[in-house]
Amino acid sequence: RQRLESQTLTFLPGQVNIPGEGLSKLETIKEILVRMDETAGNLGLQSSVRIAGYSSPDGSDEMNTRLSEIRARQVLMVLQSLSLRAISLVAVGRGVDLSAQDAGAIGQGMTNPRRVSFEVER
Repeated sequence: RQRLESQTLTFLPGQVNIPGEGLSKLETIKEILVRMDETAGNLGLQSSVRIAGYSSPDGSDEMNTRLSEIRARQVLMVLQSLSLRAISLVAVGRGVDLSAQDAGAIGQGMTNPRRVSFEVER
């Protein structure tokens, strides 16, 4: 769970396509999900993973919410090929993450606002 929730995919401004470095990260995310699915299945558990898309504060709220939804769905489409049995995947667009609004703070350990992250629910 923690390993998956520590993963993020970042996007370029205004973009919804998964950038090249994101594709290699997706391979790691796939491996984590497959292991989680096997473990949950062996234990008779069901889990849900929320794929949460975020955007920067640049532009209108409507545009940013839409952009974040599309980013999350792009990642969901790639991960649906895994045919998971004990884990359901859901994409949600969160728009602007208020905790990551200060673009100057990104270099100081803040999260990139243009991203997709993962939240595991049991």
